[in-house]
Amino acid sequence: MAQVPFSQFYELENPNNPGKNWSHALLAHENGFVLLNGGNCNGNSEACGGVHIIDSNGEALERKPFDFFEYPPYPAFDIIATSDGHYLTSGLEVLPGTSPPDYNKLRMWMMKIKPDGDTLWVKRYDDPVEDDEDANNILEASGKDGYFLQGDVGKDFHYSYKALIRTDLHGNELWRKKIKNGNTYMNRGNMVLLSSNDKIAMAYESGPGVGYFKTWVSLLDTLGNELWSKALIPTTSAPWEPIIQELPSSNLLVLCNADTLVYPDQFPPVPYFYEIDTSGNILREGNLNSAEKTQLVNQMRISTDGNILIAGKYIDHITDKQSSWIAKIDLSTWQPIWQRFYALPQNIATNLYGGFSDIVETPWGGLACAGKMTHELPGGGIGDTDAWLLSLDSEGCFTPGCGTDYIILDAGEIVPIGSSSQFIVFPNPAEKEVCVRRLTNEPSGDIEIFVFDAYGIKVSDSFLGKGVLDTKLDVSNLPAGVYFIQITSGTQTLQSSKLFKIK
Repeated sequence: MAQVPFSQFYELENPNNPGKNWSHALLAHENGFVLLNGGNCNGNSEACGGVHIIDSNGEALERKPFDFFEYPPYPAFDIIATSDGHYLTSGLEVLPGTSPPDYNKLRMWMMKIKPDGDTLWVKRYDDPVEDDEDANNILEASGKDGYFLQGDVGKDFHYSYKALIRTDLHGNELWRKKIKNGNTYMNRGNMVLLSSNDKIAMAYESGPGVGYFKTWVSLLDTLGNELWSKALIPTTSAPWEPIIQELPSSNLLVLCNADTLVYPDQFPPVPYFYEIDTSGNILREGNLNSAEKTQLVNQMRISTDGNILIAGKYIDHITDKQSSWIAKIDLSTWQPIWQRFYALPQNIATNLYGGFSDIVETPWGGLACAGKMTHELPGGGIGDTDAWLLSLDSEGCFTPGCGTDYIILDAGEIVPIGSSSQFIVFPNPAEKEVCVRRLTNEPSGDIEIFVFDAYGIKVSDSFLGKGVLDTKLDVSNLPAGVYFIQITSGTQTLQSSKLFKIK
């Protein structure tokens, strides 16, 4: 199957009602994708976890909401393919009760679904003493005879221990083990079944409060017995949401987002790596740091060539550009082999919490990324957040030889830009009309826009007032050919762009 790049948005609720849909996890298989949707829909009035069954061209074949939730908070977090050809997903649920619901009483759930998204069974898991249970992720047992569910348990979002639950093939709880290290505040993290099939490695955060986390790694046997646990990062570095993966060498790679490894007690956060052996010894460590950039990783996977794929969000604090971000990282140097930036054409504060949540390799040799995109008018206001799926080639490009910087408009059009670009010109090629749009909300003076033909003769001009986001140029009467758009402010040329005019 050939690679088919596309950029598509998906929602579970009525498309006429703004909601908050976003994708927490993604699976790719020979015929397409399964996109896990988790969010609050219809103005946060109902839970809208569910799955989209999508073909390789991005068309949603099935849209199946999880309809067993009574209350809304973020119900779906992880999804895996099982060896019997089905899917297993997990999340959290507010316990049924009086209205309004008590959001401090949560429980974990796990659900098995068919390839078309229909439900086979749903199971809930409650601690008899604690109030909050928050499921993180799931694994299939090495004997293919059941599953492992990992989550956080405590009171009032102050989680006191990490739970590892073993179930049978029908989701019935067989046993539960507690892993508790440090003065726990929040335990988020993930786990991986080692290739030896006899151990589970788990990474999670733990600390007495926000800003004082440690990243912990625990090694367990498949009966849930804790073999060892070690803290990897001092409390003052405030790391969060660690991710652990097994390397081809059988060593473990741990990545976390750390606030203060560049400047103590300040942003920007940076991704920080540890490579450790299966005895917990640190072999090496390093980070992707820059004082002018915020780099947050939401997912890390080991690529088939033995390097690192990451997905998250990226903020350049010099230009204030915010981007959904993917990169391939060289395992030996922990530096990017390539990185790609996909974003809206204007800065919107709500997109600070966007970015990509997952990245996978596709069976047909490409990559796919999942996340969210907020559709919102310039200047802010309530918008509609849709789950976003982006299908790319093996280099993270939407088009061959894409270079480094691209931007995706909320209409789905792809416009290449340079790293220093202040404006975008689209559509390009154009038939009737061209839009020139600012990329940032930074204040600037009046802007003049000139269109020149291939001989340098001015054929059109326009004006972009201070504070105005964009302007449209009528090119319908121009002959087909190559033109040049020059954007100036006073005597300074801000940007020059080539325009292809078609009939």
